[in-house]
Amino acid sequence: MQYFSADDIASLSMSRPKVLEIAERTIAALHDGSARMAARPVIEAANGTRFMAFPALLQNDGVAGVKWLSIEPFDPAVGQQNLEASIVLSALKGGRLLAVLDARWITAIRTATVSLVAAKRMARQASTRMAIIACGEQAQYHLDLFSKAFPLQECSCFSRRIESAERLAAKARDMGLKAKAYAGLRECVEGADIVVTTSPAPTETLIEPEWFTPGAFISLVDLGRTINTMALSPRDQFFVDDLVQFEALMANGALKRYAPVKALSLQQLVAESRNCAADGRRKVFLPTGLGAIDIAIAREVLELSTEPRA
Repeated sequence: MQYFSADDIASLSMSRPKVLEIAERTIAALHDGSARMAARPVIEAANGTRFMAFPALLQNDGVAGVKWLSIEPFDPAVGQQNLEASIVLSALKGGRLLAVLDARWITAIRTATVSLVAAKRMARQASTRMAIIACGEQAQYHLDLFSKAFPLQECSCFSRRIESAERLAAKARDMGLKAKAYAGLRECVEGADIVVTTSPAPTETLIEPEWFTPGAFISLVDLGRTINTMALSPRDQFFVDDLVQFEALMANGALKRYAPVKALSLQQLVAESRNCAADGRRKVFLPTGLGAIDIAIAREVLELSTEPRA
């Protein structure tokens, strides 16, 4: 059995294109049934810290695993939310324990990569303006990935702490983009082709869907904490990464502000190699957290560690 720390994983230099390939392959496997996930159990401590498990089995890769995740309540005084994550990886044959891995980077890169998988099929390929709500770690990962996949020219940034939005805007300018930090949500998202919301807690004012540009792609990484999801138009298309996980979240009340909507499947789009960006409708995407991709990335870490190093 091997243990991989965050530094061990970083030293392997797994490429972003490789992570994207793993994500798309695993999403297709979830659709055809060769990869499976179980609904995640959640338990909450008296201090509000939530613990949850993400079990998954990858038949074609010969492994099963579980990610163990803890999330502390958002602390507005420091403007951040602490997250810890580990993965236990086992072989399907014999059930042998293969590895334990620090999963913070795996979780972060998978989250942004799944947004990109959706955007490649739902956002206009000529998208030039991106808006980001909440400017922490996930905002930076999304900006990095999306700036390489789309011909972005502008980035609008909003955060509870204007200093945080200014830092992300400065990073975007260093990347060659026009960028500005906004004090209001509406002016931040209006005119954006791509919107990503990553807030760890609800904002005082909710984004109204009517503020989004027709044909815009919106990734609700924060499960829609910052948007008035009850006001989604029947013309808007609503996609999730996993219908079973979405229904479980609806059933346990985790998505309290969602009206009954018809959820469409990202897995089907990926499996059928379809693109639905051209119809002019807004595409709202809700990633529920695909633990199967985390397990697939963990397996790749194990594979990379056995390859000869130059």
